[in-house]
Order: sequence, then C-alpha cells, then structure tokens
Amino acid sequence: MGNIRILKGTYKIRGRDVELAGMVFPMVEEFKVGAKGGYVTVDGCAVAGFPDRNIKIAVDSADDYESAGRAKVTKREETDEETIEILEESERHLYLK
Repeated sequence: MGNIRILKGTYKIRGRDVELAGMVFPMVEEFKVGAKGGYVTVDGCAVAGFPDRNIKIAVDSADDYESAGRAKVTKREETDEETIEILEESERHLYLK
C-alpha cells in the first residue's frame, strides 16, 4: 500500500500518548473509526522502538496523514525520559526476583 507520513496523530507508548507528526510508516489499512475514535493501521515493526506487529495510530480523520511516496520509514530514538523509565522498570524487575 505504500508509506504514509503522519501529519497529526498519536500512539500510546508505556501509557503515554506520543505525538508522531512527521514520522513515516508503511500503511497496512486506511482510516477507520473504532470504539476509541479514528485510526490508521501501520506496520510497527518497520520502525525501531515500536512493537513488531501492526499498530493503530490515533488520528481524527484521513486528512491527518498523507502518502509519503518512496520516503524511507522513520528511525525513532527513545527520549531521555523513556530511557530512564525503561532502566527503572528493569531495576524493579531485578529487585523483585
């Protein structure tokens, strides 16, 4: 189906909505409306830092993304806050063992 560029949309990472504006993903399914609102389904495994499966990006309408043509998918890096949270979570798991 090609790649899409998110103009306005979010995805929950560790319980927080992360803005994905400007990111490019391979599209799996076009805009749909579900119980929690509008979304577009993309291939998360193509972008580092996302689950190795199809994911739903929350968007208000089909106008919130566009065809990205042959643009390469985004390489996402974790924020400092996400890295700290991952390390703290790892420490908690080690402590509980």
